[in-house]
Amino acid sequence: MEIGSILQTASYDKYLPSQNSDSFKLPFMQDDEWLSSFFQSGRNAIEVLFAETAPGASVLVPDFVCGTVPEAIQRAGCRVVNYHIDDDFTFSFEEINALLSETKILYIVHFFGRKFSETEMKAISHWKNEGITVVEDITMSLYSKDPEAFGFGDYIIGSIRKWLPVSDGGFILSKAKSFDAPKMQSVNLYSYYYQLAQMLKKQYIEAGEKDAKLKETYMNFYHESIRYLFSDYSIAPISPVSMNYILNTQSQNSYFKRVQNYTYLSEGLKDFGDSIRPAVILNPGYVPFGMVVKCTKRDELLQYLIKNDIYCNIHWRLDLPAVFSLSNQILTIPCDERYGKKEMDQILQVIKDFYR
Repeated sequence: MEIGSILQTASYDKYLPSQNSDSFKLPFMQDDEWLSSFFQSGRNAIEVLFAETAPGASVLVPDFVCGTVPEAIQRAGCRVVNYHIDDDFTFSFEEINALLSETKILYIVHFFGRKFSETEMKAISHWKNEGITVVEDITMSLYSKDPEAFGFGDYIIGSIRKWLPVSDGGFILSKAKSFDAPKMQSVNLYSYYYQLAQMLKKQYIEAGEKDAKLKETYMNFYHESIRYLFSDYSIAPISPVSMNYILNTQSQNSYFKRVQNYTYLSEGLKDFGDSIRPAVILNPGYVPFGMVVKCTKRDELLQYLIKNDIYCNIHWRLDLPAVFSLSNQILTIPCDERYGKKEMDQILQVIKDFYR
């Protein structure tokens, strides 16, 4: 069975105009009033946020982060100043404290379901009390809920399209203001081709994963969508189809399946010692994007998994010397709600075959 790759579309009724809710709520938002602003992508949201709130400013950004983050900040006319993330995804209070002499904006990332420590949260609270604006990126821990260490930012950024069977969707959350995306005057080709790829993948899966030509077609559409995504950096709104799906399904708790699968994989990986191990400890209340591991022979393992129809991501391939070691070990194994024990056993068996 094929595991991973893009999420196929759900049943058609999930994409129809919402009958359930007209407001967006993530689990951590239940007790607070947030203003939600939606865009085609997370990078759109980042660019709009900094262009409107801090034009020309310097922004402290972790050196270990998706490259689209600093690029979007720079497109907004801001200067990026890096602070270091250690191999355990922690930061140095002393380093950030020194760098805050150059800027009053701090970009914080929730890494893969990891909970900030009490010491880290005291530092963040201290900086906020000193007038530092904190931008909190929750993309890799989106459905988490933790009153002690989640949802603390002055602004919150997220990319929801990575979690759901939708073609697009990034957002800004704020208690102070909302942000507008321009009206689209034409069809967005990225969303168009991505939706086609998702629909054809659904057909491929339902037909028993035997039609090689159908798989080739949906993969071609997928690659075409990515080509458009990285050739057009204009600011665009979220598509109505994606927004409908988000509103129609936000009351469902299917993301807890990710926690179950993550826990099962964690137990299974204990047999492999230091060859492959979870990169973070998943704390109660946190929902992982995927099972992020540190492993030896990472690129060889990645290709072996692909050969066995298991498609993983690397978050992220970075050339910065300070994070090269971490970037060279890390691998994200799919454990989302499409799968259960059978698929997790399949993944563990392939990993066992590779390392034996």
